[in-house]
Amino acid sequence: MFKSHQQFKMKSLKKTRSKKLIIAGSFANDINKLKREFWLNSVEARTYFEEIHVLVNGRVNVDIGSFKQAYFPGWLWHTKFNWSRFFCGAIYFLILLLQSPKFIYEVVALEYKTLPFSLNWHPVTALKLSKTFITCVCGLGLVFRTFIRLDLSAQDTVVVWSEHVTGMRLLKRKVRRSGARLILSEYGELPGTMFICDRGMFHESWPLLFKEKFSALPVSIDEVGEMKKHIHNIVNECISSKVGQYDANSNLEAINLPKGKPVIYVNGVQAHASGLLPRSSKFSHEYSPYFGSNYEMLKYFANLAKKNDWIIIFKDHPNTCNYFPGQEICDGEWGEHVKILGNIDIYKIFTLADLTVSLGSKTVYLSLLNQVPVYLMGPYSINSDDLSCGLYTGGMSEEAIISAVEAAQNHGVDVEGLTVYLTRMMKYFYYSMDDDSNSLFGRGRQQFWKDFLDYMKGGRSFISAKVKVME
Repeated sequence: MFKSHQQFKMKSLKKTRSKKLIIAGSFANDINKLKREFWLNSVEARTYFEEIHVLVNGRVNVDIGSFKQAYFPGWLWHTKFNWSRFFCGAIYFLILLLQSPKFIYEVVALEYKTLPFSLNWHPVTALKLSKTFITCVCGLGLVFRTFIRLDLSAQDTVVVWSEHVTGMRLLKRKVRRSGARLILSEYGELPGTMFICDRGMFHESWPLLFKEKFSALPVSIDEVGEMKKHIHNIVNECISSKVGQYDANSNLEAINLPKGKPVIYVNGVQAHASGLLPRSSKFSHEYSPYFGSNYEMLKYFANLAKKNDWIIIFKDHPNTCNYFPGQEICDGEWGEHVKILGNIDIYKIFTLADLTVSLGSKTVYLSLLNQVPVYLMGPYSINSDDLSCGLYTGGMSEEAIISAVEAAQNHGVDVEGLTVYLTRMMKYFYYSMDDDSNSLFGRGRQQFWKDFLDYMKGGRSFISAKVKVME
Protein backbone atom coordinates (compact mmCIF):
# COMPACT_ATOMS: atom_id res chain seq x y z
CA MET A 1 0.00 0.00 0.00
CA PHE A 2 2.79 2.39 1.02
CA LYS A 3 4.74 1.52 -2.13
CA SER A 4 1.70 2.22 -4.35
CA HIS A 5 1.20 5.57 -2.62
CA GLN A 6 4.86 6.52 -3.21
CA GLN A 7 4.61 5.53 -6.89
CA PHE A 8 1.46 7.67 -7.24
CA LYS A 9 3.24 10.63 -5.64
CA MET A 10 6.22 10.26 -7.97
CA LYS A 11 3.96 10.09 -11.05
CA SER A 12 2.04 13.18 -9.90
CA LEU A 13 5.29 15.06 -9.28
CA LYS A 14 6.54 14.12 -12.73
CA LYS A 15 3.34 15.43 -14.32
CA THR A 16 3.42 18.76 -12.48
CA ARG A 17 7.09 19.57 -13.18
CA SER A 18 7.62 22.32 -15.74
CA LYS A 19 9.74 21.52 -18.77
CA LYS A 20 12.63 23.97 -18.42
CA LEU A 21 15.30 25.33 -20.74
CA ILE A 22 18.28 26.83 -18.92
CA ILE A 23 20.81 28.85 -20.93
CA ALA A 24 24.05 29.65 -19.11
CA GLY A 25 26.79 31.90 -20.41
CA SER A 26 28.19 35.39 -20.72
CA PHE A 27 25.62 37.69 -22.33
CA ALA A 28 26.61 41.12 -21.01
CA ASN A 29 28.17 44.02 -22.95
CA ASP A 30 28.35 44.79 -26.66
CA ILE A 31 30.80 41.97 -27.40
CA ASN A 32 28.03 39.44 -26.67
CA LYS A 33 25.27 41.24 -28.58
CA LEU A 34 25.01 38.65 -31.38
CA LYS A 35 25.05 35.80 -28.87
CA ARG A 36 22.23 37.49 -26.94
CA GLU A 37 20.13 37.94 -30.05
CA PHE A 38 20.72 34.34 -31.12
CA TRP A 39 19.71 32.73 -27.84
CA LEU A 40 17.31 35.18 -26.23
CA ASN A 41 15.05 36.31 -29.08
CA SER A 42 13.33 32.99 -29.58
CA VAL A 43 9.57 32.77 -29.97
CA GLU A 44 9.96 29.12 -31.05
CA ALA A 45 11.48 28.07 -27.71
CA ARG A 46 8.28 29.03 -25.88
CA THR A 47 6.28 26.57 -27.97
CA TYR A 48 8.15 23.66 -26.40
CA PHE A 49 9.50 24.80 -23.01
CA GLU A 50 7.25 25.98 -20.20
CA GLU A 51 10.02 27.86 -18.39
CA ILE A 52 13.16 29.50 -19.78
CA HIS A 53 15.92 30.61 -17.41
CA VAL A 54 19.08 32.55 -18.28
CA LEU A 55 22.11 32.25 -16.00
CA VAL A 56 24.31 35.25 -16.75
CA ASN A 57 28.10 35.16 -16.13
CA GLY A 58 28.47 38.87 -15.61
CA ARG A 59 27.76 41.63 -13.16
CA VAL A 60 26.01 43.78 -15.79
CA ASN A 61 22.30 43.10 -16.27
CA VAL A 62 21.15 42.67 -19.86
CA ASP A 63 17.74 42.83 -21.46
CA ILE A 64 16.54 39.25 -21.86
CA GLY A 65 12.87 39.94 -22.42
CA SER A 66 10.55 37.86 -20.29
CA PHE A 67 13.04 35.06 -19.59
CA LYS A 68 13.88 34.46 -15.94
CA GLN A 69 17.34 35.82 -15.20
CA ALA A 70 19.84 35.07 -12.44
CA TYR A 71 23.49 35.90 -11.89
CA PHE A 72 25.63 32.76 -12.07
CA PRO A 73 29.41 33.05 -11.62
CA GLY A 74 31.79 31.96 -14.34
CA TRP A 75 34.70 32.29 -11.91
CA LEU A 76 33.69 31.73 -8.28
CA TRP A 77 35.99 34.36 -6.77
CA HIS A 78 34.15 37.09 -8.70
CA THR A 79 31.19 36.64 -6.29
CA LYS A 80 30.52 39.32 -3.67
CA PHE A 81 30.77 38.25 -0.04
CA ASN A 82 27.86 37.87 2.30
CA TRP A 83 27.48 35.55 5.28
CA SER A 84 24.45 33.69 3.95
CA ARG A 85 26.26 32.74 0.72
CA PHE A 86 29.36 31.81 2.69
CA PHE A 87 27.52 29.35 4.98
CA CYS A 88 25.68 27.79 2.00
CA GLY A 89 28.98 27.53 0.14
CA ALA A 90 30.74 25.92 3.09
CA ILE A 91 28.06 23.22 3.23
CA TYR A 92 28.31 22.63 -0.54
CA PHE A 93 32.10 22.55 -0.35
CA LEU A 94 31.94 19.77 2.26
CA ILE A 95 29.39 17.84 0.17
CA LEU A 96 31.64 18.05 -2.90
CA LEU A 97 34.70 17.14 -0.83
CA LEU A 98 32.97 13.95 0.34
CA GLN A 99 31.40 13.06 -3.03
CA SER A 100 34.11 14.12 -5.52
CA PRO A 101 37.38 15.19 -3.85
CA LYS A 102 39.33 15.22 -7.13
CA PHE A 103 36.66 17.36 -8.81
CA ILE A 104 36.57 20.03 -6.08
CA TYR A 105 40.39 20.05 -5.98
CA GLU A 106 40.44 20.82 -9.72
CA VAL A 107 37.84 23.58 -9.29
CA VAL A 108 39.85 25.28 -6.53
CA ALA A 109 43.16 24.79 -8.39
CA LEU A 110 41.71 26.41 -11.52
CA GLU A 111 40.30 29.32 -9.51
CA TYR A 112 43.74 30.05 -8.05
CA LYS A 113 45.32 29.90 -11.52
CA THR A 114 43.13 32.84 -12.60
CA LEU A 115 44.31 35.21 -9.87
CA PRO A 116 45.94 38.48 -10.98
CA PHE A 117 48.96 38.09 -8.70
CA SER A 118 51.82 35.61 -8.38
CA LEU A 119 51.55 32.81 -5.82
CA ASN A 120 54.34 32.94 -3.22
CA TRP A 121 54.84 32.71 0.54
CA HIS A 122 54.71 36.44 1.23
CA PRO A 123 52.30 37.38 4.09
CA VAL A 124 50.38 39.76 1.80
CA THR A 125 49.94 36.97 -0.73
CA ALA A 126 48.71 34.63 2.01
CA LEU A 127 46.12 37.23 2.98
CA LYS A 128 44.98 37.60 -0.65
CA LEU A 129 44.72 33.82 -1.03
CA SER A 130 42.62 33.55 2.12
CA LYS A 131 40.29 36.28 0.85
CA THR A 132 40.04 34.52 -2.51
CA PHE A 133 39.12 31.23 -0.86
CA ILE A 134 36.36 32.96 1.12
CA THR A 135 34.90 34.55 -2.02
CA CYS A 136 35.18 31.19 -3.82
CA VAL A 137 33.13 29.63 -1.04
CA CYS A 138 30.59 32.43 -1.48
CA GLY A 139 30.51 31.59 -5.18
CA LEU A 140 29.82 27.96 -4.30
CA GLY A 141 26.97 29.16 -2.09
CA LEU A 142 25.45 31.12 -4.97
CA VAL A 143 25.80 28.10 -7.27
CA PHE A 144 24.26 25.78 -4.64
CA ARG A 145 21.25 28.06 -4.18
CA THR A 146 20.76 28.27 -7.94
CA PHE A 147 20.74 24.47 -8.19
CA ILE A 148 18.15 24.21 -5.42
CA ARG A 149 15.94 26.82 -7.08
CA LEU A 150 16.20 25.25 -10.55
CA ASP A 151 15.42 21.75 -9.22
CA LEU A 152 16.71 20.07 -12.40
CA SER A 153 15.10 16.86 -13.62
CA ALA A 154 15.33 14.51 -16.60
CA GLN A 155 12.88 16.56 -18.66
CA ASP A 156 14.98 19.74 -18.46
CA THR A 157 17.58 20.94 -20.97
CA VAL A 158 20.65 22.99 -20.05
CA VAL A 159 22.78 24.89 -22.58
CA VAL A 160 26.30 25.63 -21.33
CA TRP A 161 28.59 28.18 -22.95
CA SER A 162 32.34 28.10 -22.05
CA GLU A 163 32.22 24.69 -20.40
CA HIS A 164 35.68 24.84 -18.78
CA VAL A 165 35.29 27.85 -16.46
CA THR A 166 34.63 26.74 -12.89
CA GLY A 167 30.98 27.79 -12.62
CA MET A 168 30.19 25.85 -15.79
CA ARG A 169 32.12 22.80 -14.57
CA LEU A 170 29.87 22.77 -11.51
CA LEU A 171 26.79 23.20 -13.67
CA LYS A 172 27.78 20.37 -16.01
CA ARG A 173 28.30 18.06 -13.03
CA LYS A 174 24.88 18.94 -11.63
CA VAL A 175 23.16 18.44 -15.01
CA ARG A 176 24.70 14.99 -15.49
CA ARG A 177 23.79 13.89 -11.96
CA SER A 178 20.20 15.15 -12.35
CA GLY A 179 19.63 13.31 -15.64
CA ALA A 180 18.83 16.57 -17.49
CA ARG A 181 19.95 16.98 -21.09
CA LEU A 182 23.28 18.80 -21.51
CA ILE A 183 23.96 20.90 -24.63
CA LEU A 184 27.32 22.61 -25.22
CA SER A 185 27.74 25.75 -27.27
CA GLU A 186 30.64 27.93 -28.37
CA TYR A 187 31.68 30.25 -31.19
CA GLY A 188 32.35 28.23 -34.32
CA GLU A 189 35.79 28.04 -35.85
CA LEU A 190 34.45 29.88 -38.89
CA PRO A 191 34.04 33.59 -37.93
CA GLY A 192 30.44 34.69 -37.47
CA THR A 193 29.20 31.22 -36.56
CA MET A 194 28.46 29.15 -33.49
CA PHE A 195 27.89 25.47 -32.90
CA ILE A 196 25.53 23.67 -30.56
CA CYS A 197 26.22 20.01 -29.81
CA ASP A 198 25.19 17.51 -27.15
CA ARG A 199 28.30 15.34 -27.64
CA GLY A 200 31.07 17.81 -26.90
CA MET A 201 33.08 20.68 -28.29
CA PHE A 202 35.63 20.69 -31.11
CA HIS A 203 37.41 17.27 -31.11
CA GLU A 204 34.55 15.80 -29.07
CA SER A 205 31.81 17.04 -31.42
CA TRP A 206 29.62 14.74 -33.50
CA PRO A 207 31.34 15.39 -36.89
CA LEU A 208 34.50 13.89 -35.35
CA LEU A 209 32.83 11.12 -33.38
CA PHE A 210 30.86 10.02 -36.46
CA LYS A 211 33.37 11.11 -39.05
CA GLU A 212 32.52 8.51 -41.68
CA LYS A 213 28.84 9.47 -41.64
CA PHE A 214 29.64 13.19 -41.57
CA SER A 215 32.11 12.95 -44.49
CA ALA A 216 29.44 11.21 -46.60
CA LEU A 217 26.97 14.11 -46.28
CA PRO A 218 26.58 15.72 -49.73
CA VAL A 219 27.64 19.20 -50.78
CA SER A 220 27.07 20.61 -54.25
CA ILE A 221 29.45 22.46 -56.58
CA ASP A 222 27.31 25.59 -56.19
CA GLU A 223 27.53 25.37 -52.38
CA VAL A 224 31.32 25.00 -52.54
CA GLY A 225 31.37 28.07 -54.80
CA GLU A 226 29.35 30.05 -52.24
CA MET A 227 31.75 28.99 -49.49
CA LYS A 228 34.73 30.07 -51.61
CA LYS A 229 33.23 33.58 -51.88
CA HIS A 230 32.48 33.58 -48.14
CA ILE A 231 36.08 32.64 -47.30
CA HIS A 232 37.38 35.35 -49.63
CA ASN A 233 35.25 37.90 -47.77
CA ILE A 234 36.45 36.70 -44.34
CA VAL A 235 40.11 36.98 -45.31
CA ASN A 236 39.76 40.28 -47.19
CA GLU A 237 37.87 41.90 -44.31
CA CYS A 238 40.21 40.36 -41.66
CA ILE A 239 37.20 38.96 -39.77
CA SER A 240 37.68 36.96 -36.57
CA SER A 241 35.78 36.36 -33.34
CA LYS A 242 38.32 38.56 -31.52
CA VAL A 243 37.84 41.73 -33.56
CA GLY A 244 37.83 44.67 -31.13
CA GLN A 245 39.85 42.82 -28.50
CA TYR A 246 43.31 43.52 -29.92
CA ASP A 247 45.57 46.34 -28.76
CA ALA A 248 45.30 49.11 -31.35
CA ASN A 249 48.79 50.34 -30.38
CA SER A 250 50.50 47.00 -31.08
CA ASN A 251 52.18 46.74 -34.47
CA LEU A 252 54.91 44.93 -36.35
CA GLU A 253 57.17 47.91 -36.94
CA ALA A 254 59.57 46.93 -34.16
CA ILE A 255 59.83 43.34 -35.40
CA ASN A 256 62.95 42.93 -37.49
CA LEU A 257 63.02 39.38 -38.85
CA PRO A 258 66.13 38.11 -40.66
CA LYS A 259 65.47 37.12 -44.25
CA GLY A 260 65.79 33.58 -45.56
CA LYS A 261 64.94 31.75 -42.32
CA PRO A 262 61.71 29.78 -41.73
CA VAL A 263 59.31 31.73 -39.50
CA ILE A 264 57.14 29.65 -37.17
CA TYR A 265 54.24 31.19 -35.31
CA VAL A 266 53.64 29.48 -31.94
CA ASN A 267 50.06 30.29 -30.97
CA GLY A 268 49.23 30.93 -27.33
CA VAL A 269 45.89 29.46 -26.22
CA GLN A 270 43.74 30.77 -23.39
CA ALA A 271 44.84 28.28 -20.75
CA HIS A 272 42.06 28.91 -18.21
CA ALA A 273 39.02 28.65 -20.49
CA SER A 274 40.32 26.08 -23.01
CA GLY A 275 40.57 23.19 -20.56
CA LEU A 276 44.39 23.21 -20.54
CA LEU A 277 44.20 24.02 -16.82
CA PRO A 278 44.21 22.50 -14.31
CA ARG A 279 46.81 20.03 -15.53
CA SER A 280 45.52 17.38 -13.11
CA SER A 281 42.32 16.97 -15.14
CA LYS A 282 41.81 14.17 -17.64
CA PHE A 283 40.62 16.59 -20.32
CA SER A 284 43.82 18.66 -20.09
CA HIS A 285 45.91 15.64 -21.14
CA GLU A 286 43.49 14.82 -23.98
CA TYR A 287 43.54 18.40 -25.24
CA SER A 288 47.30 18.86 -24.83
CA PRO A 289 49.14 15.52 -24.67
CA TYR A 290 52.64 17.06 -24.57
CA PHE A 291 52.58 20.44 -22.83
CA GLY A 292 51.00 21.74 -19.63
CA SER A 293 51.27 25.41 -20.57
CA ASN A 294 52.02 27.86 -23.36
CA TYR A 295 55.39 28.43 -21.68
CA GLU A 296 56.35 24.75 -21.99
CA MET A 297 55.37 24.66 -25.66
CA LEU A 298 57.25 27.86 -26.46
CA LYS A 299 60.35 26.64 -24.61
CA TYR A 300 60.38 23.41 -26.62
CA PHE A 301 60.07 25.20 -29.95
CA ALA A 302 62.58 27.87 -28.92
CA ASN A 303 65.16 25.10 -28.43
CA LEU A 304 64.27 23.61 -31.82
CA ALA A 305 64.57 27.04 -33.44
CA LYS A 306 68.04 27.56 -32.00
CA LYS A 307 69.13 24.13 -33.20
CA ASN A 308 67.67 24.45 -36.72
CA ASP A 309 68.18 28.21 -37.23
CA TRP A 310 64.48 29.05 -37.38
CA ILE A 311 62.67 32.15 -36.14
CA ILE A 312 59.84 31.76 -33.62
CA ILE A 313 57.17 34.41 -33.14
CA PHE A 314 54.76 34.02 -30.22
CA LYS A 315 51.58 35.82 -29.24
CA ASP A 316 49.36 35.24 -26.23
CA HIS A 317 45.59 34.83 -26.57
CA PRO A 318 43.71 38.19 -26.49
CA ASN A 319 41.68 37.07 -23.47
CA THR A 320 44.86 36.35 -21.52
CA CYS A 321 46.11 39.85 -22.29
CA ASN A 322 42.78 41.53 -21.49
CA TYR A 323 41.43 39.52 -18.55
CA PHE A 324 44.40 37.83 -16.90
CA PRO A 325 46.99 40.62 -16.51
CA GLY A 326 50.44 39.50 -15.48
CA GLN A 327 50.00 36.00 -16.89
CA GLU A 328 51.26 36.79 -20.39
CA ILE A 329 54.59 35.37 -21.54
CA CYS A 330 57.21 38.09 -21.42
CA ASP A 331 60.15 38.89 -23.66
CA GLY A 332 63.74 38.84 -22.42
CA GLU A 333 64.70 35.22 -21.72
CA TRP A 334 64.30 33.65 -25.13
CA GLY A 335 67.29 34.73 -27.18
CA GLU A 336 67.61 36.00 -30.73
CA HIS A 337 65.57 33.19 -32.33
CA VAL A 338 62.35 34.10 -30.49
CA LYS A 339 60.20 37.23 -30.85
CA ILE A 340 57.39 37.85 -28.35
CA LEU A 341 54.58 39.96 -29.78
CA GLY A 342 51.98 42.03 -27.97
CA ASN A 343 48.21 41.72 -28.34
CA ILE A 344 48.40 42.27 -32.08
CA ASP A 345 45.74 41.46 -34.69
CA ILE A 346 46.20 37.83 -35.68
CA TYR A 347 45.90 38.65 -39.39
CA LYS A 348 49.12 40.68 -39.25
CA ILE A 349 51.00 37.63 -38.01
CA PHE A 350 49.96 35.52 -40.98
CA THR A 351 51.85 37.91 -43.27
CA LEU A 352 55.07 36.80 -41.53
CA ALA A 353 54.61 33.11 -40.76
CA ASP A 354 55.53 30.06 -42.85
CA LEU A 355 53.94 27.66 -40.36
CA THR A 356 51.58 27.95 -37.38
CA VAL A 357 52.04 25.65 -34.38
CA SER A 358 49.03 25.36 -32.11
CA LEU A 359 46.88 23.35 -29.77
CA GLY A 360 43.20 23.21 -30.68
CA SER A 361 42.23 26.83 -31.35
CA LYS A 362 40.17 28.89 -33.79
CA THR A 363 43.53 30.27 -34.92
CA VAL A 364 44.06 26.92 -36.68
CA TYR A 365 41.22 27.73 -39.09
CA LEU A 366 42.23 31.36 -39.55
CA SER A 367 45.76 30.25 -40.37
CA LEU A 368 44.52 27.77 -42.97
CA LEU A 369 42.13 30.35 -44.43
CA ASN A 370 45.14 32.64 -44.86
CA GLN A 371 47.01 29.75 -46.53
CA VAL A 372 49.53 29.37 -43.70
CA PRO A 373 49.97 25.63 -42.94
CA VAL A 374 49.45 24.34 -39.40
CA TYR A 375 51.22 21.83 -37.16
CA LEU A 376 48.68 20.59 -34.58
CA MET A 377 49.97 19.70 -31.10
CA GLY A 378 46.74 18.04 -30.01
CA PRO A 379 43.33 16.87 -31.28
CA TYR A 380 40.94 19.34 -32.88
CA SER A 381 37.81 19.47 -35.01
CA ILE A 382 39.85 19.21 -38.22
CA ASN A 383 42.39 16.42 -38.78
CA SER A 384 45.45 16.06 -40.98
CA ASP A 385 43.60 13.54 -43.18
CA ASP A 386 40.94 16.16 -44.03
CA LEU A 387 43.43 17.96 -46.31
CA SER A 388 45.98 16.65 -48.80
CA CYS A 389 48.53 19.18 -47.51
CA GLY A 390 48.76 22.07 -45.08
CA LEU A 391 47.75 20.36 -41.82
CA TYR A 392 50.32 18.23 -40.03
CA THR A 393 50.65 16.20 -36.82
CA GLY A 394 53.43 14.19 -35.24
CA GLY A 395 53.66 15.30 -31.64
CA MET A 396 57.08 16.24 -30.29
CA SER A 397 58.95 14.33 -32.99
CA GLU A 398 61.68 16.66 -34.24
CA GLU A 399 61.74 14.80 -37.53
CA ALA A 400 57.97 15.34 -38.03
CA ILE A 401 58.27 19.03 -37.18
CA ILE A 402 61.19 19.57 -39.58
CA SER A 403 59.22 17.75 -42.26
CA ALA A 404 56.20 20.01 -41.62
CA VAL A 405 58.35 23.16 -41.89
CA GLU A 406 59.74 21.98 -45.24
CA ALA A 407 56.30 20.92 -46.52
CA ALA A 408 54.81 24.26 -45.45
CA GLN A 409 57.35 26.14 -47.55
CA ASN A 410 56.97 23.86 -50.57
CA HIS A 411 53.30 22.86 -50.71
CA GLY A 412 51.17 25.42 -48.86
CA VAL A 413 47.55 24.55 -47.99
CA ASP A 414 45.07 22.34 -49.84
CA VAL A 415 42.64 25.21 -50.47
CA GLU A 416 40.12 23.12 -52.43
CA GLY A 417 40.00 20.42 -49.76
CA LEU A 418 39.62 23.07 -47.04
CA THR A 419 36.77 24.76 -48.93
CA VAL A 420 34.87 21.48 -49.32
CA TYR A 421 35.42 20.62 -45.66
CA LEU A 422 34.15 24.04 -44.50
CA THR A 423 31.17 23.83 -46.85
CA ARG A 424 30.14 20.59 -45.18
CA MET A 425 30.70 22.06 -41.71
CA MET A 426 28.60 25.13 -42.55
CA LYS A 427 25.82 23.09 -44.11
CA TYR A 428 25.56 20.45 -41.36
CA PHE A 429 27.17 21.77 -38.17
CA TYR A 430 27.60 25.54 -37.80
CA TYR A 431 24.87 28.13 -37.50
CA SER A 432 25.29 31.76 -38.48
CA MET A 433 24.68 34.26 -35.68
CA ASP A 434 22.19 36.16 -37.83
CA ASP A 435 18.75 35.76 -39.40
CA ASP A 436 18.28 32.95 -41.91
CA SER A 437 17.90 35.48 -44.73
CA ASN A 438 21.42 36.86 -44.09
CA SER A 439 23.10 33.50 -43.48
CA LEU A 440 25.06 31.13 -45.68
CA PHE A 441 22.81 28.23 -46.76
CA GLY A 442 19.98 29.83 -44.76
CA ARG A 443 21.40 28.50 -41.49
CA GLY A 444 20.69 31.31 -39.06
CA ARG A 445 18.96 31.47 -35.71
CA GLN A 446 15.46 30.68 -37.02
CA GLN A 447 16.75 27.49 -38.65
CA PHE A 448 18.56 26.56 -35.44
CA TRP A 449 15.39 26.71 -33.35
CA LYS A 450 13.51 24.59 -35.89
CA ASP A 451 16.32 22.02 -35.84
CA PHE A 452 16.63 22.16 -32.05
CA LEU A 453 12.94 21.49 -31.46
CA ASP A 454 13.00 18.66 -34.02
CA TYR A 455 15.94 17.18 -32.08
CA MET A 456 14.12 17.59 -28.76
CA LYS A 457 11.13 15.70 -30.19
CA GLY A 458 13.36 12.82 -31.36
CA GLY A 459 13.37 13.64 -35.07
CA ARG A 460 17.18 13.51 -35.38
CA SER A 461 20.24 12.22 -33.52
CA PHE A 462 22.14 15.52 -33.75
CA ILE A 463 20.85 19.06 -33.44
CA SER A 464 22.55 20.47 -36.53
CA ALA A 465 21.73 17.82 -39.16
CA LYS A 466 18.79 15.60 -40.07
CA VAL A 467 20.80 12.46 -39.35
CA LYS A 468 19.88 9.38 -37.35
CA VAL A 469 22.45 6.96 -35.94
CA MET A 470 22.18 3.69 -34.04
CA GLU A 471 24.18 3.72 -30.81
